[in-house]
Amino acid sequence: MRILVAQKDMPNEPSQWSNDDDEDVNVSSLIPATYEAKIVHGHKAVLSLAFDAQGSKFVTGGQNYAVQFFDFLKMDSAMKPFREVFPAES
Repeated sequence: MRILVAQKDMPNEPSQWSNDDDEDVNVSSLIPATYEAKIVHGHKAVLSLAFDAQGSKFVTGGQNYAVQFFDFLKMDSAMKPFREVFPAES
């Protein structure tokens, strides 16, 4: 599962940037704003995905009967959920 947080088109190579002093340069186009996080939710399909109002926390639910809670602000590079529950054990 891939969560795309933000995306903005910008050339990645400095050689593709224009050095023309006569044209207006938008400062926001110089800041890379593409972020991706690969979140793993077991080996079965994810059926539900919900975000909070601020967009910093989200919950996933899937066919493996697991509900996983994630928090972007507290997440480290392991991208693990801070809580996992199984509301319907089979």
